[in-house]
Amino acid sequence: MGFNEALERTLKWEGTYSDSKYDAGGKTMYGITEVVARQHNYWGPMRDLPLEKAKQIYKKSYWDNLSLDSVDDEFIQAMLFDISVNMGPRSAAKNLQRSLNALNRNERTWVDLIDDGIIGFKTLQAVNEVIESDKPFLYQMINGMKFMKYYLITVKNPEQEMNIRSWLRRITPVRKEDFFESK
Repeated sequence: MGFNEALERTLKWEGTYSDSKYDAGGKTMYGITEVVARQHNYWGPMRDLPLEKAKQIYKKSYWDNLSLDSVDDEFIQAMLFDISVNMGPRSAAKNLQRSLNALNRNERTWVDLIDDGIIGFKTLQAVNEVIESDKPFLYQMINGMKFMKYYLITVKNPEQEMNIRSWLRRITPVRKEDFFESK
């Protein structure tokens, strides 16, 4: 899949210009907040942020920051990138680390990772060692972490319930056939 395909998928959810009172990010364009744009030396009006500048920001701060080129599974790349954009890179990395810890068979397949929000050598090694039959479980764990974050946001701030439907669209669908498949 790679960066361009993951970006295309995420941009479907992010849209273009937004300045909703229900969005803690404030003024955004292509999902890039004004704060993040300024950190990357964009000083113009947010509604005029060029797509190419947004792509540069996404690549540097959300893709490269998580070392996603070093993750072998393209689906995990796309999931982590989308979480990174929606919740921040540290949240994406922590979701992955916590998910891997839950699936490591009591440290029989790899030692528990420190959920520090940094994808380093040990996290990359673990995610790339996940066996094929365990990948659907990893996808579900990552989705579950994402769901809980959305839910807890609405519990803390009920006004955020306005966003829950758009957030839930970002959770990767699970097919009914997968549920009934026996292994």
